[in-house]
Amino acid sequence: MSLWDKWEDFYLNEGEAVADAFYTQNQAAMDKGAVVSWAARPILTLMKIRARDGHATFDSEYQNDPLSSDDAMFANSLTYWTELPANLIYFGALDPSLGKAGASRDPSAILVGGYHRETGKLYVVEAQVKKRLPDLIIEDVIRMQKQYHCQRWFVETVQ
Repeated sequence: MSLWDKWEDFYLNEGEAVADAFYTQNQAAMDKGAVVSWAARPILTLMKIRARDGHATFDSEYQNDPLSSDDAMFANSLTYWTELPANLIYFGALDPSLGKAGASRDPSAILVGGYHRETGKLYVVEAQVKKRLPDLIIEDVIRMQKQYHCQRWFVETVQ
């Protein structure tokens, strides 16, 4: 059980004073690596909101994650890898998002997946999601094609 899990157990079952004392004793370890986007809401304040409101509600309201992790479509099917199997067949996908100009422009997405016939698994090999102008989108697609030799490219169109 992590320190934050223990803290939450104290907060919910023993009360805020006991949880605060536990936090004070373990603050350095509990704050390590924490990054908050707004200084007016330190990590302890956010964790109290999370414990009070529930993890799914907190994720939706404060993490911009409308689905709880357990309800997500791929919740238990994501696997991270460090080495790719041999004999992958590569495919590319592009969402150019050319609709709006300026700072409000939606990001474009370029993805390359490697399909492994023997296992039926699709590996997401590279995913670039960022705002870019059409010339840069074209350059990035050409670079990825040269690197991965994709068999097909799938491009989203808006009609």
